[in-house]
Amino acid sequence: MTWPDLILGSAMWGWTVDRERCFSLLDEFYGLGFRQVDTATNYPIDGRAEHFRLAESWLLEWIGAHGIKDLQVIVKVGSVNNSGSP
Repeated sequence: MTWPDLILGSAMWGWTVDRERCFSLLDEFYGLGFRQVDTATNYPIDGRAEHFRLAESWLLEWIGAHGIKDLQVIVKVGSVNNSGSP
């Protein structure tokens, strides 16, 4: 079976998706052969300044723990920070 391109989003990681569930999702996604993850410097978008870049941090941690070399990471920059200011 050929899978269509699918990109895993990370905007909710650290907000409604905890670290354990995030890693489980990444394991399943990667295990199914998908190789694209979308993130941004302001994810999660929960309005909490202390969570700024949390999704990126978890993704980097997961990549390092699994020795992943073939994941395509789409990173957006230049958005508002988690406190709602530019």
